[in-house]
Amino acid sequence: MDGKIIEFEEGDAPAEVSANLVSAKEILSQHRKQYAIPTSRGYIVVKKVTKLDADDAAVRMMRDPEYVKIVGNFKPLYEKMKRNEDRLKRNEPPAEEDMLSAEEMAALQELGEKMTPYMRPLMLCAIVKPEWIKTVKDLDALLSELAPAEADALYAKLTELSTPDTDKRVAGSILDIAKRFGINLPQDLNVENMTIDQATVFQNNLIDEANAVKTVQDDMMKAAKNATKPGAD
Repeated sequence: MDGKIIEFEEGDAPAEVSANLVSAKEILSQHRKQYAIPTSRGYIVVKKVTKLDADDAAVRMMRDPEYVKIVGNFKPLYEKMKRNEDRLKRNEPPAEEDMLSAEEMAALQELGEKMTPYMRPLMLCAIVKPEWIKTVKDLDALLSELAPAEADALYAKLTELSTPDTDKRVAGSILDIAKRFGINLPQDLNVENMTIDQATVFQNNLIDEANAVKTVQDDMMKAAKNATKPGAD
């Protein structure tokens, strides 16, 4: 094997438009895409995890008191990072009070390591073949049989495929046009095969639409208030 990961699906993947934009062609076909990862045990075929599987795994994890405790400890650190991330997106400098200290960075890494075992069942949902990999023990057995570089590459791909990209937006207006004129999405896309990234993009589209409506309503309210002020023409 030549060591090259093969992506197969009709058409070529488009170039990235920017860090948080994805082409409609790419995201609307994501549920069809699979990847063949070459290993000494043959090709491991994987795909992006579905939203249905991700939600099911999240419910199961939240039933575990230890996981809930880990998430509770992680949340304040994540919120600090998120606030600075949002500032950077607005081209604002990061706030010093939200900068993580060395101790907090170490705690963040430790919490990440504690959360890893809980993500492994979701990784299983990304594996298409071989079909004998059905449990975490099966996955661990496979990883133990691979060379370290192969195991690391497979684990990294499974992590990528089982993690949603929460900031993705579709470049252009095709989703808005489809919604406005009742144009169907791909006929083979449904709630069972919709990927976590597809669900995120659709959700972000709804959020952006709601925010746009709110902005218009706020502007109209401001204009109405200004019109009723004394001295207004």
